[in-house]
Amino acid sequence: MTAADPQVAFQALQNIISEWRELGRITTTAGLKPAMQDAVEGFSEQKYGFDTFRDFIFAAERAGCVQVRRLSNGHNLVGLPGETSEALDQVAAMTRPAEPSSTAGTTSDASGNRMIKSDVWSVFVDWRTGLRRLWDREGQHAFMFPTVDGKPAWESSAERFIEIPAVGLDQQVAWMREWTNTLPEPARSELAKSLASSAPKGEFRRELTRLGLNTQWRAALQHNVFEHLSNWAAEQSIPLTHLLDNRQTNAVSARTATTTSSPTPPQVISRGPVPRPETTRQGGDVERLRQRLHRAIDRMSLAELAALPVRAEHLLYDD
Repeated sequence: MTAADPQVAFQALQNIISEWRELGRITTTAGLKPAMQDAVEGFSEQKYGFDTFRDFIFAAERAGCVQVRRLSNGHNLVGLPGETSEALDQVAAMTRPAEPSSTAGTTSDASGNRMIKSDVWSVFVDWRTGLRRLWDREGQHAFMFPTVDGKPAWESSAERFIEIPAVGLDQQVAWMREWTNTLPEPARSELAKSLASSAPKGEFRRELTRLGLNTQWRAALQHNVFEHLSNWAAEQSIPLTHLLDNRQTNAVSARTATTTSSPTPPQVISRGPVPRPETTRQGGDVERLRQRLHRAIDRMSLAELAALPVRAEHLLYDD
């Protein structure tokens, strides 16, 4: 099968970058692929003869349609051919990790520029109509909700919405105790102490880490939440697939297919080695996984970060 001419796709890529630049959005490869799929019907890098989206981006660079800059955090920042180094530096500064400043509640990037909270950013730059944007003075966060004729959609179109029963603190602690009772000694007794009402905040999580039981507990928690969610979905006649993130399954399938069909994928233009974190030399699967997760998160767009599933235990206690 002959590959399609990529020039049309390259032009669509340029248009997206131009539009995002005006909106102040970060143009990294991770965020651009979903935008390409929205802009070009049936878009797939394989359609144009490329194994990965990154290969597609570098081909666009070789064709003179874009320029790519490798950032220290692992991002591939994609710019327009005419953009100056100074302009790309300003965009790159938006991807740097924020560091606490001396003023509570604010952050700065490495160059001293103030960084905007992700929830505030999305509320201001999301151009979709039919949404009302509010700032919560007490909770100190921004949020949006759909409206119809200026009113909350759940008032004018109540049939669209179904109340979600949150898994409360008491229920989650009960799950913790139930799971703890299945453990052998001495782990059972030590974790039971961390769940006592007199135990310090976050003691359960710290004990899990010390005992090396994080993975086992997360698996048990995921099972309980999935069962709770499945029961609710069945009661409300909601297809379970509507509540699940199918991207994980698709990503695994794609990786398996790539490994099977191309054991040695073609090399792209080198942008320099990705630095190996110092902590990986300390040994241990936990540290290696943690560092790789950090690198993956650094490459994500705002939309991808907002869609990340977070285990409920991380929301229970503060450090």
